[in-house]
Amino acid sequence: MRFFFALLLFCGAVALFTFVAKAVYQGSVESELATLAGEALDEAGYEGVEVTFDHHVAKFSGFVDHQEDKAKVLELVQETVPIGVLPDEKGIRLEIRATIPPMVAVRKKQKDTEVLLEGVLGADGEAGRTLLGSRIHGVDGVESVNNQISLDPKRLPLIHVAELASLAGSLLEHSAEAEVRLKDGILKIQGSVPNDGIKSSLMELAKQVEAKSIEESIQVTPPETFFVPATLALTRNRFGITVSGVVQSEEVRAAIEKMLAQESSGARITNRIELDKERTKAPWQLHLATVLPILVSEFLGEMTVEFGEKQIRLSGEVAKEERKTAVLASLNPVRAAAEGLEILSDIRIRGTAEGAGPAVRLLVVYEPGLLSLTGNVPDDSFVGSLERTFESQGMDVLVKNSLEVTPSSPGDGWADRLEDLLEEIPGRVENAVMKLADGVLKMEGITIELADRQLLQNVAFNAVPSGYSVENLLIHADQPFPMPELLPEARVQMDAELANIPVYFDTGSEILDEEGKKSVESIFTLLKEGGAQVDLVVTGFADNVGNADSNRELSIRRAEAVVEVLVVEGIDESRVETKSVIEDVSRVRRSDRWKSRRVEVSLAPEDEPVSE
Repeated sequence: MRFFFALLLFCGAVALFTFVAKAVYQGSVESELATLAGEALDEAGYEGVEVTFDHHVAKFSGFVDHQEDKAKVLELVQETVPIGVLPDEKGIRLEIRATIPPMVAVRKKQKDTEVLLEGVLGADGEAGRTLLGSRIHGVDGVESVNNQISLDPKRLPLIHVAELASLAGSLLEHSAEAEVRLKDGILKIQGSVPNDGIKSSLMELAKQVEAKSIEESIQVTPPETFFVPATLALTRNRFGITVSGVVQSEEVRAAIEKMLAQESSGARITNRIELDKERTKAPWQLHLATVLPILVSEFLGEMTVEFGEKQIRLSGEVAKEERKTAVLASLNPVRAAAEGLEILSDIRIRGTAEGAGPAVRLLVVYEPGLLSLTGNVPDDSFVGSLERTFESQGMDVLVKNSLEVTPSSPGDGWADRLEDLLEEIPGRVENAVMKLADGVLKMEGITIELADRQLLQNVAFNAVPSGYSVENLLIHADQPFPMPELLPEARVQMDAELANIPVYFDTGSEILDEEGKKSVESIFTLLKEGGAQVDLVVTGFADNVGNADSNRELSIRRAEAVVEVLVVEGIDESRVETKSVIEDVSRVRRSDRWKSRRVEVSLAPEDEPVSE
């Protein structure tokens, strides 16, 4: 028994000695193999490659400069350590070392609608390649983008691809021919812009790309323009006064609005006048202070006045013939100052037409199955056609005709258009009363569908005599009730919350990005949850770097971009005013100037009418 234990101990000792000797020997051999391979690789210039051996199987790590270097590394190690077991080229895990700067070029030729993108980005550059293409494709006038940018693992990553895309897109928005090229760390910019302000904005973007140097060849070329006189259009309806056109300065725009405010007896004024400093002074501007009060006071109800380059157009009603004469006489100084100016007048005397018979009176009453017509019209032949229409459509509607045919005023064939309105009534109202008198068609009743109210209004506008207005009092069960006014405490809270939701924009841009759209959605949600009717002031901000007029126009475009989204969401555009503010950033750190590229929405003061 003692011999058996001695034998067992002897065998264990031999096995342990053999294992230790083998491990030490194998580790020593594999370490020697790794050393030989490493020395050979370093001598051949592959210092970035490391080789280790596990049971004589070679494992590689590190990086090489070219794809073909992988095969050369394998061949060199095989020659140096022939007893090693090496993987094939696909199994060798070596990265390609990125050492070459990225290269991007954006080019557009004169009159071309295609933009060429060329260059090489790093292995992770697919997102940047897509971003460049999509930004360029969004430029007005660019119909296609030929994106030939390729990817190469030897290229370093392009960190500021978003800034480069914004720079190229902004330049192409103003240049018929342009090029932006980033190569070997040098940023080259060629193109033309209409003013120094835009050029300054582009150079700010260029600095954000952080190239080693910038070579700029941006020409400031003011656009060719024909010196067109200012224009003005004035429309008044039951919603207030809308003034539009193009004038040469903010001072002229403000003066017109001030004159209207003085003469309009508190009516809501919507100012849509655009600014163009290239416009020349028009003859009507010299006499507007005299003419405008006469036009506003003499016309009754709805009116339209257009001061164009070659014509002045007048449309509306006055009380008496002598008032019409007074309106036309007020324009004589304007006509004398402008050779060849034509005055087109559609001025009507309320309740009559020039030389025609008695004013029209029409009453339409609809109850299910019965349409009653009474009053006087110049022609009632449409009644027979209306009955045939009802019959052909399978509608069981009796038409009771008590109309009197007289040479009514106006006699412009409007009765023929009346049939279009009457044939819509049975299918769109449960009951209705429509009265045409004193220049107004008044519609009352209950519609079948909510949309029928607006449809009947549209048809009525086309059916009534020229110059008549439509008062739509039709209702529907699902029609929303008028929203209440906001309580003072709620106004203060809502104004404070709106102030905390600014909408930011990129440099030189009025395009809403995703974050901007989310901010506008938050503003609309806040207004909707308020549950009250409010007037809004949408203020566009820009900094004072560059051309003042361009900055002001940019701030207005930013405000209008926000208004456009709010209107689509359901905000009443007539209750929105846009304003412009230029902020002095001379004492603001460059890193904080982005805060001036914003739009703020606030509540209009309760005692001031909204104007745009």
